[in-house]
Amino acid sequence: MKRRKMNWLIGVVVAIAVVLGLLFLSGGQFIALDYKDFPRDTLEKLVTSNPLETMTITGSLEVEVDSPMTQWAMMFLPGTFFVDVRINGRKASLSIDTGAAQTFISPHLAAAAQISLTSSRLTAQHGWREIPVYMGYIRDLELGDMKIQNMPAIVGGQQPVVKLLGLPVWNFDGVLGMEPLRRLVLLLDYKRRVVVLRREPFPSQVPSVPLQILTESGLGGLEHPKPIVECFVNNSGPFSCFIDTGTSAPIFVPREIWQTLHVEGQRQARLEVRIGELKLQEVPAIKANVKHITIGSNIFQAQGLKRLTLDFLAGKLYAER
Repeated sequence: MKRRKMNWLIGVVVAIAVVLGLLFLSGGQFIALDYKDFPRDTLEKLVTSNPLETMTITGSLEVEVDSPMTQWAMMFLPGTFFVDVRINGRKASLSIDTGAAQTFISPHLAAAAQISLTSSRLTAQHGWREIPVYMGYIRDLELGDMKIQNMPAIVGGQQPVVKLLGLPVWNFDGVLGMEPLRRLVLLLDYKRRVVVLRREPFPSQVPSVPLQILTESGLGGLEHPKPIVECFVNNSGPFSCFIDTGTSAPIFVPREIWQTLHVEGQRQARLEVRIGELKLQEVPAIKANVKHITIGSNIFQAQGLKRLTLDFLAGKLYAER
């Protein structure tokens, strides 16, 4: 018995030592997104001269979609939703990201699903790294019984890789961005960890606030539609609040607004945010180089919301406790 306990104790100590060693080697980052090179000639073979046809959305008026990846993602990045889809018949898992102007597809998935690319090339900035991106379109994207055809997409020139303690664990497939989400109703069910998409306005008696899509210039001059609601912070405002479901972080507050909240001199603070009748208490916030107050999906989940609905068709946001 004593020997068994001793072996168990030694095993625990070794495991802790390994974790601490990996944490040190990873620069203190528990989870991180890195990029690795992908053969450019493989992507060049996907370039086509066929013109992009009009995007259409058909099938069920409402679908409920989820993914086992959501459970794992929320352990490390609260508020993050994934949905299992089929791209040109190929299975994939995409994260729901209203902060992304367009749907982003990894090069590995693009090659496997034979996504059509155009001759357009852009360069995206990720920290200090410049990443080549290709413009393209997806012939068929299946979300359960809902189908989107001829959908514009961006394909990365390098493969995103999720790392835990510096070790690569998963090739990231991509994100489902504002194109096509802006043409749908998006409901995030935090309690059941599922996503509901509708092709008609949401029939709800729950109090709502006006939701608008603010279009700004993004990557390469492309349109970047952002879901915006009016909010008050520490009884100051109103301010424009950008709802970014792809963010799992404290609220980002523009520097000029930070100065008006009587928290100048502090790197971070706990704020009260009011969106219509919804009050978010003791919300962690940091000063950042952003244009709008940015609220991630994790904030709503941490505040005990059961569901968050962005009805882009009716221009309403619903928050249900």
